[in-house]
Amino acid sequence: MAKKTTKQIKEYVASRKDDTLSIFERKGKEYIAFKDEKGRFTGYIERSKQVENAVKSFATKLKITVKFPNQRGKKTITYLVYNEQQKKELLYRMNKKLRTPGQRKNYGQEKGFRKDAVPVSGEKKKIDLLFDKIEYEEVDVQGLQS
Repeated sequence: MAKKTTKQIKEYVASRKDDTLSIFERKGKEYIAFKDEKGRFTGYIERSKQVENAVKSFATKLKITVKFPNQRGKKTITYLVYNEQQKKELLYRMNKKLRTPGQRKNYGQEKGFRKDAVPVSGEKKKIDLLFDKIEYEEVDVQGLQS
C-alpha cells in the first residue's frame, strides 16, 4: 500500500463523513472501517496518528453534566461522537423514558437497562467514543448540551 499524504487522508475521510465508524484488527494492524447507514462496508484505512486527527476533525462534541453516586458535586463530561448510532446508544443509556420495550428496537439495543449510565474512561473528562476504552457507570443525569 502506497504512503498517503495528509491531504489525501483528509479528502478520503471527508468523503466518508456520514458513514458509521468502527475499528477492527487484521494481521496485527488496526484499521478504521467505514459503513453506510444500512451497515454495508464502504471502505477502510489503516490507523495512524494522521488518520485519527482527520477522523476527529469530523466528530461532534457533546457535553453532559452528571452526578456520580457517593461523590460530592456534579461533573461535566465531554464526549466526541462520530455518528448517529453512537448518539442513539448514548441517549438510550442516559434516559429512562427511552428505555421502554417498544423503544429498545428503535435504538438498536438487544437488552434493557434499568438505571441511567454514561460511558467513562478512568478519570478523563474528555472521552472519545471511538478510540478510548470505555465502561458504563451509573449516574444521575443533570443536563445535556451539544
